[in-house]
Amino acid sequence: TVLLPVYNRAGPLVEAVQSCIDQTWRPIEILVIDDGSTDDVPSALRRFGDQVRLIRKDNGGVASARNLGLARAQGDFIHFLDSDDVLLPDAVANAVAAFNAVADADLCYGQGQWIDMRETPPRTKPVRFRQHANPIRALIVEFAFTVPTVMIPRWRMSALPPFEED
Repeated sequence: TVLLPVYNRAGPLVEAVQSCIDQTWRPIEILVIDDGSTDDVPSALRRFGDQVRLIRKDNGGVASARNLGLARAQGDFIHFLDSDDVLLPDAVANAVAAFNAVADADLCYGQGQWIDMRETPPRTKPVRFRQHANPIRALIVEFAFTVPTVMIPRWRMSALPPFEED
């Protein structure tokens, strides 16, 4: 399940959802949680038909949207994606392959690249591979990975406390 919370970003959401549909790995559930948007997210998603499952809720913030999405997700893995982010076509396949290689892994993350689409031409920051001498410390102290690169087994997420909504 690719879990996409959205609030008033119907435009960027279309590109994010298209990047999910373009994934090389199947089957994939694309679950969009509309957190009380006023910019007509259902109309923006209509072009995707039944390839996307939309759940609407009153505005409560990104944590509440993710919690609802986790409760409704049906896939064996959860891949977090923000509504203004996109996935490369092999992102899900690579994460699933990583879990197949390390069957008892609790989390998989990859590299991301920052691109500012507000500028013409878009401004990018170079991709850099981050290695951590102490990965546990990096998880606690540093911003070790970005949310849109994270995949976690659904059973693991259900065993953890929910995201804090306050």
